[in-house]
Amino acid sequence: MVDRRRHIVAITAKGERAPVDVRSALAGVERELFADLSSAELARLRRLLSRVRARPGDRSCVGCGQDQSSPPSITSTAPLT
Repeated sequence: MVDRRRHIVAITAKGERAPVDVRSALAGVERELFADLSSAELARLRRLLSRVRARPGDRSCVGCGQDQSSPPSITSTAPLT
């Protein structure tokens, strides 16, 4: 026996706007959160955060092969400013 039921799914206008609304809200939160940082400081923060592991096993991070039972060592003591 063949099941001929099917469902047609279509995104609504509200659903199409959702990603734009989320990006706009996120941009506002980021502006408020990072208001005290200069553009150079914010750029440096973004570069540093891009090196942080997002998920266990993520191989795009620095020190991913290290033993996870101890925190990674700090290799630079340069200030963030």
